[in-house]
Amino acid sequence: MTATQFRTLYPRAQEVRKRSEVGELVLHNVNVGDPRLKGMSDLWTYFLDGELYFLATDYTDQIEWKGIDQFVEQFSKATGLRTKWEGYFEDRTLRCHSFVVKAEINAGHPRVMIQDRAAVLKLNKREDQLKSPANFRP
Repeated sequence: MTATQFRTLYPRAQEVRKRSEVGELVLHNVNVGDPRLKGMSDLWTYFLDGELYFLATDYTDQIEWKGIDQFVEQFSKATGLRTKWEGYFEDRTLRCHSFVVKAEINAGHPRVMIQDRAAVLKLNKREDQLKSPANFRP
């Protein structure tokens, strides 16, 4: 998905950060009754060169989860992902070939984060290049 497509779907999304030097844009959408976001409170989207590479979804406390394992089991069933995730304490991670899914519970609210592994590597490389002495400008 592109940033333009996302803004069309969610016109209330606010720009949180724009780092032109690395090509990153972060948008935040608060759910104010959007039926497409039922059960979610916030949607955070990160774009690299205009393409979605990371998203974080915060869920509401409408459902009282018994723990992260119960949440991950239900999330996996609903999305068709495998149910064996790695992790300890209050987070679980599912590593796939091209993406990573992480789930955590913080203050009773589940959060799911999905990231494109190749895009994250590309962003990290750009950030490292900015730190290079060759890019120093007095």
